[in-house]
Amino acid sequence: WKQAQNMRQRRAYHSCTQVWLTPDADDILTSLLTNTSVVSVVVAGGVYRDEQEHHPTNSVEIYLPWNDTWLDLPPLPHFTADGTVYNMTETHIMSLATSGSGNRLLHLVGGGLTDWNTGEETVTRKVWQLQFNRGTHSYQWTDQYDSDMDMLMESISSVAVGVPDNFFAGFSF
Repeated sequence: WKQAQNMRQRRAYHSCTQVWLTPDADDILTSLLTNTSVVSVVVAGGVYRDEQEHHPTNSVEIYLPWNDTWLDLPPLPHFTADGTVYNMTETHIMSLATSGSGNRLLHLVGGGLTDWNTGEETVTRKVWQLQFNRGTHSYQWTDQYDSDMDMLMESISSVAVGVPDNFFAGFSF
Protein backbone atom coordinates (compact mmCIF):
# COMPACT_ATOMS: atom_id res chain seq x y z
CA TRP A 1 0.00 0.00 0.00
CA LYS A 2 1.14 3.52 -0.76
CA GLN A 3 -0.47 6.40 1.10
CA ALA A 4 -2.15 8.88 -1.20
CA GLN A 5 -2.45 12.58 -0.50
CA ASN A 6 -4.96 13.40 2.25
CA MET A 7 -8.40 14.66 1.26
CA ARG A 8 -8.84 18.42 1.54
CA GLN A 9 -11.73 17.95 3.98
CA ARG A 10 -11.52 15.36 6.73
CA ARG A 11 -14.77 13.46 7.01
CA ALA A 12 -16.66 10.50 8.43
CA TYR A 13 -20.09 9.13 7.51
CA HIS A 14 -19.47 10.22 3.93
CA SER A 15 -20.45 8.59 0.67
CA CYS A 16 -17.95 7.48 -1.95
CA THR A 17 -17.89 5.78 -5.30
CA GLN A 18 -15.35 4.48 -7.76
CA VAL A 19 -15.04 6.35 -11.08
CA TRP A 20 -13.05 6.17 -14.27
CA LEU A 21 -11.17 9.37 -15.16
CA THR A 22 -9.75 10.39 -18.51
CA PRO A 23 -6.82 12.73 -17.76
CA ASP A 24 -6.43 14.07 -21.31
CA ALA A 25 -10.11 15.10 -21.69
CA ASP A 26 -11.72 18.48 -20.99
CA ASP A 27 -14.27 16.62 -18.90
CA ILE A 28 -12.14 14.17 -16.91
CA LEU A 29 -15.34 12.42 -15.77
CA THR A 30 -16.51 11.61 -19.28
CA SER A 31 -18.00 8.15 -19.47
CA LEU A 32 -16.01 7.48 -22.66
CA LEU A 33 -13.01 5.38 -21.69
CA THR A 34 -9.65 5.60 -23.47
CA ASN A 35 -6.28 3.88 -23.19
CA THR A 36 -5.26 6.58 -20.69
CA SER A 37 -8.31 6.26 -18.40
CA VAL A 38 -7.62 5.47 -14.74
CA VAL A 39 -9.69 4.37 -11.75
CA SER A 40 -10.24 6.88 -8.99
CA VAL A 41 -12.65 7.77 -6.18
CA VAL A 42 -15.14 10.54 -5.41
CA VAL A 43 -16.12 11.37 -1.82
CA ALA A 44 -19.17 13.45 -0.85
CA GLY A 45 -20.56 15.00 2.29
CA GLY A 46 -20.15 13.65 5.77
CA VAL A 47 -19.17 15.13 9.07
CA TYR A 48 -16.01 15.71 11.06
CA ARG A 49 -15.60 16.10 14.78
CA ASP A 50 -13.54 18.82 16.39
CA GLU A 51 -13.33 19.36 20.16
CA GLN A 52 -16.44 17.26 20.86
CA GLU A 53 -18.54 19.09 18.26
CA HIS A 54 -19.84 17.69 14.95
CA HIS A 55 -19.30 19.76 11.79
CA PRO A 56 -21.32 18.63 8.76
CA THR A 57 -19.71 19.23 5.39
CA ASN A 58 -21.27 19.51 1.95
CA SER A 59 -18.01 19.31 0.02
CA VAL A 60 -17.37 16.84 -2.81
CA GLU A 61 -13.84 15.85 -3.86
CA ILE A 62 -12.33 13.66 -6.55
CA TYR A 63 -8.87 12.12 -6.34
CA LEU A 64 -6.53 12.77 -9.30
CA PRO A 65 -4.07 9.86 -9.20
CA TRP A 66 -1.80 11.21 -11.95
CA ASN A 67 -0.62 14.05 -9.69
CA ASP A 68 -1.68 12.75 -6.23
CA THR A 69 -4.08 15.62 -5.50
CA TRP A 70 -7.76 16.15 -4.74
CA LEU A 71 -9.97 18.37 -6.88
CA ASP A 72 -13.05 20.08 -5.45
CA LEU A 73 -16.28 19.38 -7.31
CA PRO A 74 -19.38 21.53 -6.69
CA PRO A 75 -20.73 21.19 -3.14
CA LEU A 76 -23.76 19.04 -2.50
CA PRO A 77 -26.94 20.80 -3.63
CA HIS A 78 -29.62 22.31 -1.41
CA PHE A 79 -33.01 20.63 -1.15
CA THR A 80 -36.43 21.76 0.02
CA ALA A 81 -38.62 19.87 2.49
CA ASP A 82 -41.89 21.24 3.86
CA GLY A 83 -41.07 24.69 2.46
CA THR A 84 -37.66 24.91 4.17
CA VAL A 85 -34.38 24.90 2.21
CA TYR A 86 -31.71 22.58 3.65
CA ASN A 87 -27.99 22.31 3.01
CA MET A 88 -27.42 18.63 2.11
CA THR A 89 -24.48 17.03 3.92
CA GLU A 90 -25.35 13.34 3.52
CA THR A 91 -26.09 11.47 0.31
CA HIS A 92 -25.58 8.26 -1.60
CA ILE A 93 -23.27 8.98 -4.53
CA MET A 94 -23.08 6.46 -7.35
CA SER A 95 -21.28 6.14 -10.64
CA LEU A 96 -23.72 5.32 -13.41
CA ALA A 97 -22.96 5.94 -17.08
CA THR A 98 -26.05 7.02 -18.99
CA SER A 99 -26.48 8.00 -22.61
CA GLY A 100 -27.89 11.22 -23.99
CA SER A 101 -27.48 14.68 -22.47
CA GLY A 102 -23.72 14.40 -22.11
CA ASN A 103 -23.17 10.85 -20.85
CA ARG A 104 -23.77 11.72 -17.21
CA LEU A 105 -21.69 9.66 -14.82
CA LEU A 106 -22.13 10.75 -11.19
CA HIS A 107 -25.52 10.71 -9.49
CA LEU A 108 -26.62 11.71 -6.01
CA VAL A 109 -29.41 9.36 -4.99
CA GLY A 110 -31.34 11.04 -2.19
CA GLY A 111 -29.71 12.87 0.64
CA GLY A 112 -30.29 14.69 3.84
CA LEU A 113 -29.10 16.68 6.77
CA THR A 114 -28.77 15.53 10.39
CA ASP A 115 -29.10 17.89 13.34
CA TRP A 116 -26.32 16.48 15.53
CA ASN A 117 -27.75 18.13 18.66
CA THR A 118 -31.16 16.45 18.39
CA GLY A 119 -30.42 13.49 16.10
CA GLU A 120 -33.26 14.62 13.83
CA GLU A 121 -32.73 13.81 10.17
CA THR A 122 -34.36 15.57 7.21
CA VAL A 123 -34.17 13.61 3.94
CA THR A 124 -35.15 13.99 0.30
CA ARG A 125 -36.14 11.66 -2.57
CA LYS A 126 -34.44 13.86 -5.18
CA VAL A 127 -31.87 12.52 -7.67
CA TRP A 128 -29.14 14.79 -9.05
CA GLN A 129 -26.62 14.35 -11.86
CA LEU A 130 -23.23 16.00 -12.23
CA GLN A 131 -23.00 17.81 -15.56
CA PHE A 132 -20.03 19.36 -17.30
CA ASN A 133 -20.48 22.77 -18.91
CA ARG A 134 -18.15 22.92 -21.91
CA GLY A 135 -18.48 26.72 -22.15
CA THR A 136 -17.24 27.41 -18.63
CA HIS A 137 -15.25 24.16 -18.18
CA SER A 138 -17.00 23.57 -14.88
CA TYR A 139 -19.31 21.04 -13.24
CA GLN A 140 -22.73 21.58 -11.66
CA TRP A 141 -25.40 19.40 -10.06
CA THR A 142 -28.81 19.25 -11.73
CA ASP A 143 -32.04 17.47 -10.89
CA GLN A 144 -33.88 18.35 -14.09
CA TYR A 145 -33.51 14.98 -15.82
CA ASP A 146 -34.48 12.39 -13.24
CA SER A 147 -37.67 11.86 -11.34
CA ASP A 148 -37.66 11.54 -7.57
CA MET A 149 -37.25 8.12 -5.98
CA ASP A 150 -40.35 6.31 -4.74
CA MET A 151 -38.89 5.90 -1.26
CA LEU A 152 -36.87 7.78 1.30
CA MET A 153 -33.56 6.36 2.46
CA GLU A 154 -31.99 7.06 5.81
CA SER A 155 -28.84 8.87 4.89
CA ILE A 156 -26.37 8.80 7.78
CA SER A 157 -26.16 5.11 8.61
CA SER A 158 -26.99 3.49 5.28
CA VAL A 159 -24.01 1.80 3.70
CA ALA A 160 -25.82 0.53 0.62
CA VAL A 161 -28.48 1.85 -1.68
CA GLY A 162 -31.48 -0.32 -2.45
CA VAL A 163 -33.75 0.87 -5.24
CA PRO A 164 -37.02 -0.50 -6.61
CA ASP A 165 -36.98 -2.35 -9.95
CA ASN A 166 -38.60 0.54 -11.81
CA PHE A 167 -36.11 3.17 -10.57
CA PHE A 168 -33.75 2.83 -13.54
CA ALA A 169 -36.62 3.22 -16.02
CA GLY A 170 -36.25 7.01 -15.59
CA PHE A 171 -32.70 7.00 -16.97
CA SER A 172 -31.67 7.06 -20.63
CA PHE A 173 -29.07 4.38 -21.29
